[in-house]
Amino acid sequence: MFRCLPNKSKCEWQNLSGFVDAYNRINGTKYVWSECLDNTPSDRPSPECRLTSPDDKDIVLEHKLITWPPDHLRQHSAHHDFMEAIASNLNYQFQDALYILEAKASDLVPIKRKVESWALNISQQIIKNKNIVRNNGYINGSQPIKWSFRLISEIEKDDDMPEKGVGVTLNVLDTAMDFSDDDETEMNNGVKEIFLKHLEKSVKKFVGYDECIKIFVTEIYGDNYLLDHELIEAVANGATLPKNIDQIWVGHPVWLSETEFTTDYKQVNLKKHNT
Repeated sequence: MFRCLPNKSKCEWQNLSGFVDAYNRINGTKYVWSECLDNTPSDRPSPECRLTSPDDKDIVLEHKLITWPPDHLRQHSAHHDFMEAIASNLNYQFQDALYILEAKASDLVPIKRKVESWALNISQQIIKNKNIVRNNGYINGSQPIKWSFRLISEIEKDDDMPEKGVGVTLNVLDTAMDFSDDDETEMNNGVKEIFLKHLEKSVKKFVGYDECIKIFVTEIYGDNYLLDHELIEAVANGATLPKNIDQIWVGHPVWLSETEFTTDYKQVNLKKHNT
């Protein structure tokens, strides 16, 4: 499962180059990007990318994200907007030490202009009272949402932290702790429904590419640890592969440390096609 936002680009190549590297490594091929098909004006939907290889058939790719809850990426984007606005507003004001602003992620709404307005409001309160912050080491507020701003103690610091400036922590409830069997069933069914809808739409995009290998690529995004790539693999393996989709691949993070990961991919659903 991925938590953070994928790259934003009109062409999906930035989000698919890692898949192509994995595909070439696993299959011993030499595919490279050829063109972004869905950026070309057309009277019919198209897959996102075409790959070419000197020794193999062309590949066309369709890439879709699966998120749970369905608005996860909008919510997560709002978190980034808020954190970036706070850091931008306060960093230049607090260069004597390292500080952190804390708030609840659940208090934010997925509206960019609103969270940026809230970030400005909070920043102005902190700047207005920066002498109190420096004397007492902290300040709290309840408007427009509950927040606290404080000095980070030496015992809290680690080697990855900067010496000075402002960081932001948005506390996220561990939803899995309160997850009932019914909640898990709803999640599993919801993920399956989203996956099958993406697959159905992809079928239409692959029309006219019979000479190519047609591959559907997906990853799953969310905050619940019960949500992972194995769920998508199970859903995909239980589905009947449409006739004009040749392969399904699922991406998943491979963690290098607590904060760094690389993405790897696995081919799933090796069953016969639907006839």
